[in-house]
Amino acid sequence: MEKILKRIQNMQDQLDRIEEHSESMVGHILFIEGVYRAMRTPLDFILTNIRKFMGLKNEDALPPCLPLNHNSTKRNNIETLDRKEEH
Repeated sequence: MEKILKRIQNMQDQLDRIEEHSESMVGHILFIEGVYRAMRTPLDFILTNIRKFMGLKNEDALPPCLPLNHNSTKRNNIETLDRKEEH
C-alpha cells in the first residue's frame, strides 16, 4: 500500500510541474499574440504598399489576428483560425 501511495504522490508531483510549465507557456503565447496584434497593422500597411509599387496582388496578406482570449490555449487559437479560413 505504501508503494502505491508513493507512486501516486510522484505522479501528482509530475502533474504539478507540468501545470506550472503550461501556465508559463500560456503567458508566452499571450505575449506573442499581443506583439503580433500590435505589429500587424504597420506591417500590413508596408506590405500592401510594397505590393502595389511592385504591381503584385495583395493575396498574401498577413493572417487575421486571433481573438485575444486569456483562457485560451495555442491549440484552441489554431482551431479558431482554421475554422475562419474554411469560410
